[in-house]
Amino acid sequence: MPPEDIHDRLLIAVSNFQGFGEWIDKLSLAAMDKALAASTRSARCSIACNGTQWLVRYDVPARTWSLGELMVLTASLARGTIHPDYWRVITIRLMRTVQLRLRDLGWLDKRRAQPWLRDAMHVAHGLACALPIHTR
Repeated sequence: MPPEDIHDRLLIAVSNFQGFGEWIDKLSLAAMDKALAASTRSARCSIACNGTQWLVRYDVPARTWSLGELMVLTASLARGTIHPDYWRVITIRLMRTVQLRLRDLGWLDKRRAQPWLRDAMHVAHGLACALPIHTR
């Protein structure tokens, strides 16, 4: 598959998880009747048509470790040649989201509970990849 096609698929996939100021961690494809039923049952989901399938997006904030690994991906794409400015902005937005999440979870306060090791590892990996993007 040509790099442009791979990039287009990544762009579509990543954009599905981005909301207004937050990232989500759960979505699914469904037939129209299933999507409508999900939207009827819960006010915490939205639906959109995706060709013959419907995308059901759930209002479930992305897990901290997911945000860390997403930063790894977006920072890598920001160093590429296809839409690097877009990916740089997305990486910086992710960094801001992680910063706020860490503050809200108390990770930045040494007196509070320590983060789960898994989350901390993925966040550290993401930030290590993203920092060079942010500083250039």
